[in-house]
Amino acid sequence: MSLNALVMSRSHASIRVLISAFAELGIEYQISPSASETADVLAHSYHSAVIIDFDLPHSSQIAQAVRVTPSRRPVIFGMIGAGTSIESAFLAGSNFVLYKPLDLLQVLHSLRAAEGFMSSGHMQASRQKREAMACL
Repeated sequence: MSLNALVMSRSHASIRVLISAFAELGIEYQISPSASETADVLAHSYHSAVIIDFDLPHSSQIAQAVRVTPSRRPVIFGMIGAGTSIESAFLAGSNFVLYKPLDLLQVLHSLRAAEGFMSSGHMQASRQKREAMACL
């Protein structure tokens, strides 16, 4: 299964940088300009990653809704500007933060770092049983 991303943003400059990064990494994408449209898309399809512009209204609620979905959870990237605190993005459920204005190299680095978490098989991998003796 290929990776796909849903982007909630109205910033044309940010979207251009993201599209360039997606093209380089072979990630399919969908753009959503509003929280209501994003919520509708998320209700009907799964995405490996959700990139949320925290300068948009209701962005925190969308991030929190994505975080509590009972099925497979996508990786959440929060795009923040100077007026948004990094703490609010992480409290809303973001796994990674992208600083605006977006830089292609920063976006590529973050997407590559999250690729293992975005793949569909990372949760199904079996864990090795570990045993260790501890002295108290």
